[in-house]
Amino acid sequence: MPVSITRIIFKSLWNGEYVLLVNRIIKTMEDLDPTDLHFPNSFARLKAMKPELAKIKKQKKISPITAELRTLDERRDALFQSIVALVKSHLKVDTAADLEAAKTLGHLLGNHKRNVPKMGYMPESQRLIDLFAEYDAQPQCSQAAQKLNMSTYFEQLRQTNNTFGDKFLERNMQKSQTDKSNAVATRQKTDIMLTSLFDGIEFLSREHEDKDYSVLASRINELVANEKAAIQEREGRRKKRKERKSRQSKQSTEQ
Repeated sequence: MPVSITRIIFKSLWNGEYVLLVNRIIKTMEDLDPTDLHFPNSFARLKAMKPELAKIKKQKKISPITAELRTLDERRDALFQSIVALVKSHLKVDTAADLEAAKTLGHLLGNHKRNVPKMGYMPESQRLIDLFAEYDAQPQCSQAAQKLNMSTYFEQLRQTNNTFGDKFLERNMQKSQTDKSNAVATRQKTDIMLTSLFDGIEFLSREHEDKDYSVLASRINELVANEKAAIQEREGRRKKRKERKSRQSKQSTEQ
């Protein structure tokens, strides 16, 4: 009985997901005896990639800093938005003395644009570094922050941005210690093997009616469907984060 294997865009999988999928396909074929299904050679070639795939998995594990970077980025966004909101609030309701301090900080923020939370990781880092360079160079800025009881916000933003920069550098150093080009080459080579395997299963299911490929096809399709669902869920979370960030930035600007 002819079978059909569901396809997936392999490059949409993270390294850890990719390795897990390949290993599960190998395990599925081992359980069903690839020799009996006329796949001794192609299966052996795919299985021989496991040591190289293990290196890719290890590369994924040495970078848990990514989640920490996201948290730091969200924290500095929130601090920056709070500073903008507080300055706008002071500009609306303060006495003449405090109003001058609010104008000073408003001018500082205006010089470095208020859409900072919408920027990428490193552009935002550099923009905040520039902001604090001016903040430190002009005493009236720190004096204004102190007068409006906002010094803590500025210092927390500075510290968070500095920590982000250190962590970003640490992650890049870790990445440089692994051979990314080898990881890409390994995945490309394995992609070809997987595609050939899927095509082969479909072809042989038509050529060998005495062999049952339906169980193998069903299990592989289930594995692929699970990965597709994970990708869709991840894209949904990413879209929500982007929308939330944009909404928060818009609210900060309108206040």
